Amino acid sequence: MVHGDNQSVSSQLTAQDMDDSKTLRNVKPSDAALKLVSGFEAVSDALKSRYLAEMLDYYASLSAGTSGLPSPAQFDPTVLPHHMPNLYMVELRPRQDGGTEYHYTMFGTGLRLLFGVDMTGKLIGEFPDHNRVERTAEVFRHIAETGLLTRTAGEFQSRNGMPVWGEALTMPLGDMGTVTHIVADLDYDNR
Repeated sequence: MVHGDNQSVSSQLTAQDMDDSKTLRNVKPSDAALKLVSGFEAVSDALKSRYLAEMLDYYASLSAGTSGLPSPAQFDPTVLPHHMPNLYMVELRPRQDGGTEYHYTMFGTGLRLLFGVDMTGKLIGEFPDHNRVERTAEVFRHIAETGLLTRTAGEFQSRNGMPVWGEALTMPLGDMGTVTHIVADLDYDNR
């Protein structure tokens, strides 16, 4: 069991109810509502992708027997090499103003093709789709504050403008209960 099971939450965020959400108050919609589920049990129940369920099982194995988060050193993307093209990892870095910078340390080749940009070594704000930046940063803040993994799903546009349905499993990694990194695995067009 992963820490935070008893805190599972589920919400469908639409333009009408986003301002009422306590944890994701500033998320702006893209082309469709962002569907978010948080906490191990809720995520496990909501995942549609067998591919992401495999990653969830691996993540859970890293936490087995502990009450804390898996550390970044424990997470080895080469254990599931077929996931590597659709993985990204973000390091959370404190800013002088008390905020947090989200720095991509890994951005898979499949994601580079899908989004038309390599974010490795870049900050989240450098992503070309500013609407996506705001939504993703708010999900990252939610994970950093709660320590809960999330599943998001919805439609978005690829770099060539094609509509794509995607599902993401976003997992916190950390040290002594503090989230220091976030890793995400994406599966798209898996309806």
